[in-house]
Amino acid sequence: HSHSLAVQLATPARVGGAARVERITAVASGRYHVVAVGAQSGAVLSWGLNDHGQLGRTALSGTRRRACSHGPRCHDGEPSTGPLLSSPVLPRVLRVAAGRYFSIAVTASGRAYAWGRCACGRSDSPWTRSLANASADSAQGAQRGLSQLQPYRLMGGGLEKERVVDAVAGYTHLLLRTAEGSLFSCESGDDGYGGRLRDKPRFNQFGQLGRYGPPLTPRRIAASSLGTPPLRAIAAGRCASYAIDGRGAPYGWGCSQASGLPLPERDTPTRIVALSTQPARSIAAGEYFAVAVLENGTLLTWGVATGSQRPRQVRGWGWGSSVAKASVPVTLLVRSCARRWSVCHVWVQWWQLGTSTH
Repeated sequence: HSHSLAVQLATPARVGGAARVERITAVASGRYHVVAVGAQSGAVLSWGLNDHGQLGRTALSGTRRRACSHGPRCHDGEPSTGPLLSSPVLPRVLRVAAGRYFSIAVTASGRAYAWGRCACGRSDSPWTRSLANASADSAQGAQRGLSQLQPYRLMGGGLEKERVVDAVAGYTHLLLRTAEGSLFSCESGDDGYGGRLRDKPRFNQFGQLGRYGPPLTPRRIAASSLGTPPLRAIAAGRCASYAIDGRGAPYGWGCSQASGLPLPERDTPTRIVALSTQPARSIAAGEYFAVAVLENGTLLTWGVATGSQRPRQVRGWGWGSSVAKASVPVTLLVRSCARRWSVCHVWVQWWQLGTSTH
């Protein structure tokens, strides 16, 4: 997309629309869209770009502001919910996650739902089978059929027998943590560019799923490779994944640019030894970098954004300042919001800020 529409929001502004009416308890940002959870309603609010139905509702297109469900000009900067984002379709949502072109919701009943450009857990669908079995060229038609507004329940690999409590999304893959202590992974089925790439990458090309087997079916990552249960936290970058075990030991796998490991791509979870000075409490990931908070409050960062694969302490913050002699992370994945407002992106390009600055 062209960056000619980018508008900088220099100071935090309160998010408007339905997000101003009720308290927000969870929020996540994709590349150009945001999903949040309303405390009172338990419904999902969404705003931003809707080119692949990732908002889960109709938006507006063109200068005439016509209703649309997808398309390159389909967007809505007003946080809002819709009949597909609330009960009975999505009863009482607790957590949300957002990939590049898809969204995920975890309900109070322990079920996970997805919508947008996602084929994970849809083994009954003809185009899902085409994606899994066909070559890149012949899968092009199936790629066109991926996008949808309607949330569907993620199932397969035994996931439906467990209670999902958390979900995170990378560019094209997702992780699901359950109350029973399992960690499931799955590919969305997209190539990362809305099906536009001619030379499409292989599923799980960088080992970001942390396991072998069908990439479009949720499958458990071996518990023996994830340290001491239960897992404290999970995170997903563009092509890397992370987890913190019950003792605070961090693990990473996937592409080496962000895994924190000065090694080739790892397709199974590997402990990040450089973070062993203190137990880790939480972790988040950007495109090719990651940040972790230790129990003593120290914030460490590593990956391409820092120019280093060794975790380094964050000492500065803000535009023009440095983070351990490195650039500042520009996207924050926020787990809980303040009572009045919270901002997930610092740029307005596809109306993802949800403010009146469009």
